[in-house]
Parts: sequence; structure tokens; C-alpha cells
Amino acid sequence: MTGIRLLTPADQPALDAFLAQHTASTMIMRSNLRYAGIVDGPNLYQGAYAAKFENGSIVAVAAHYWTNNLFFFAPTSAGELASFLLQHTQRPPAGLIGPWADCITALDHLGLRHRTIDQPPHEEILYELKLSELVVPAALTDGPIGYRLASLDDAETLTGWRIDHEIETIRYERTPALEKRVRETMLRSIAAKDWWVATAGNEPVAMSSFNARLEEIVQVGGVHTPMRHRGKGYARVVVAGSLMDARNAGATTGILFTEITNTPAQRVYETLGFKKIGDYALLMLHPD
Repeated sequence: MTGIRLLTPADQPALDAFLAQHTASTMIMRSNLRYAGIVDGPNLYQGAYAAKFENGSIVAVAAHYWTNNLFFFAPTSAGELASFLLQHTQRPPAGLIGPWADCITALDHLGLRHRTIDQPPHEEILYELKLSELVVPAALTDGPIGYRLASLDDAETLTGWRIDHEIETIRYERTPALEKRVRETMLRSIAAKDWWVATAGNEPVAMSSFNARLEEIVQVGGVHTPMRHRGKGYARVVVAGSLMDARNAGATTGILFTEITNTPAQRVYETLGFKKIGDYALLMLHPD
């Protein structure tokens, strides 16, 4: 078979095998598949998947998730896959996420460049770290800074920080809808043990999370230090601590991406041992 079609649950093994060849760029798709399978719907992790086939094998894929974000790994036909999926789902896209070239191709194919929140759109840097090579900050081993898993007692503080983070990094506007979404997501992900905090004394001073997980790989996201605590090494501590816990649980690799313009974040990650391995895109859209 050659061409584009929707995927069904019967295609999941072939899809996961294809994505596994490109795990650093497809962590969220693989993680969502693990939790929900190929099922479109309004519930967590669900989405519609479409793929391009050549001679019976998948060569490109896109997914339209419950969040309305489009995700890609589509070295060819990103635009056609996006159009095909949107025609099927009949839901407007909220953002385009994946390798830079794939997302820009789809963005222009759909005629949506004028709707990106960032003008002009800019790249993210994709990083990888073998956890055996993690450089643990001296502030964690020798100093007074600690880290721990976040608890529900931290939810209100971390919700406020996450709202600030999305306003600062994604350029969202503060709205009741944003606050409601972040609060619900934070409660759910703290309960799933996906958030960590750095502490100075007993005070939380920075946070980090895993936004996608496989048994052997974790993807870091949501790293944030409130303005009054910046420049003190807290972000390094909380990211390192979360990765130490992941390593102790059997993970071997960490993945993350950050804005090409965010040099302070790049210094944090490179100090921990992360290496640049490619590019990425997080192209969020203004509503119609």
C-alpha cells in the first residue's frame, strides 16, 4: 500500500516501531500511545493518527490530540497529513509540535503562519542526555539546596508558577480558561508523580516535570524558577534530582527541548551534560 490513511488500533505495533526509530523527536506521541492507544476522543492522551505509507511501510505520521495540538514526525508530506487529519477531526488546531521542518511545512500548507503566537516563529533546540553521564550539581551534593517529589500540598504554588511559565515562554494570555486548565493538569500530574521541586530550607524555589515517559526514556518539561529565585542554581538542582530519580528507576536517557533564544536555559542543560541533537518546534496558535 502507498498513500495516506487513518490509523486504527491494528496499526499500533507498526506505528510504535516506526516512532521508536526516532524516539527523541516523538516522545509525546509514543507516551500517548502507551497510555491511550490509537483511539480518538476527548479523554487524556487520545487522538486521531494518520500516516503516509510507501510499499506498505509507514514513512511519516501526524496526530491530532485531545488538546487539539497537531504532532508530527513527517520528513515527507507533513502538509498533506495535517490537511487530511483536520478534515477528519473537524477540530481547529491549537498548535503544531514536532521537528522544525515538519511543523513549518504543515504551518505554511495550512496557511496559518499569521496565527502563530510568536512572530516570527522560532526554533527550539532538541537535547539528549545519557543518564549515566549526568553531571550532578555541587549545590545538590555539597550545599543546602535539596529536591523532592511535589505533593498535593504544593499544588497551589506550582499552579501559579505554571501559569507564569506559560505566559512567559508560550506567550499565552492570562484567562480563566488558562487558569482552570493549568490547575486541573497540575493536580493530575502531581498525583501521577510527574513533578519535582527544588527546596532551600523548606521553601520550594523551582520546579521541573516529566511531560512524557517510557520505561527507558523520560522527557523533561515545565522547568521554571520564579523571578526572585533566579540565578542561584535551583533549576539545575531540580532537573538533576528528577533525572537521578528516573535513573534509579531504570531510565537510561533524558530528552528535552528549549527555545533557541533562551540561552540561560541552554546553559543549565548543557552544564548537566545534555547535548544538542537536533531542532524542534512548539508553534502555538491564536484562536480564530
